[in-house]
Amino acid sequence: MPKMGIEELKSVILLVLNSTELGFALADGVDFGDLPEGLAAVKAFGPGLAALKSGLVIPEIKDLDDVEKAELKMFVGEEFDIDEDTIEVAIEKVLSIAIDFSDLLKLRSGV
Repeated sequence: MPKMGIEELKSVILLVLNSTELGFALADGVDFGDLPEGLAAVKAFGPGLAALKSGLVIPEIKDLDDVEKAELKMFVGEEFDIDEDTIEVAIEKVLSIAIDFSDLLKLRSGV
């Protein structure tokens, strides 16, 4: 059975968090100041969507060990300006969203 690695899971996290950041940036209207968030979201889209389409997101989430969880926390802390106390909550929410996206992709493809 094919296996997803933590790098692919990171790409899913980037997709969701960058898309969220873009949504917040666009909430007050579109301007040139939103360009960094837009570029980050576009850059994360391909790899994140490919990981979601693989159908391996849920098994990888279930397979995370303590070392991988710590690596994800460090990754999110370095990539995004998220308070140390809320990193774990942010990761849990992102992974929940990833599961929902994965389920939607399965429905769309008729699997």
